[in-house]
Amino acid sequence: MRKNYLKNLYKIINLNSSTKKRLLSELNNEMEERENAGERIEDIIQSLGDINELAIEFEEAYPEEKIVFQRRKKIINMTLIIIAIIMLLLALHNVVSFVFPQLSIPYIATAYSGGNTLNFIAFKMSNSGILIKIVIEIILSVISFVIVMRNTKKL
Repeated sequence: MRKNYLKNLYKIINLNSSTKKRLLSELNNEMEERENAGERIEDIIQSLGDINELAIEFEEAYPEEKIVFQRRKKIINMTLIIIAIIMLLLALHNVVSFVFPQLSIPYIATAYSGGNTLNFIAFKMSNSGILIKIVIEIILSVISFVIVMRNTKKL
């Protein structure tokens, strides 16, 4: 019960991990001492109060670290969102280049280069091959996007 309490508290405190670990280690030691003195763990947890209020108390004790943590969290979130958008755009480009090859970048670059300056390998795929390629690209893009968004929510 104590481990669950501390684990849940660790998840909701908006401070850097070293500060969280130090605070929770001190809290764990205090809880052990009280338990060894004869108090029941349920009473100890009840006396500490609501887990959200305790997290707010810890955050208020270290306001500058909370600000740094929130900035870092925003930067990581924005980076993950940008990566997800880039991955989706790349997948969309692959889909477009197979469905409409005349819109693909190598084709356009060759058409406007004035001749034979750009060379690229072209191959013919069957309609079912194109469809399978598109489905695979979409599935990979969706999986990547979901992973990025899930990690963003955890931060």
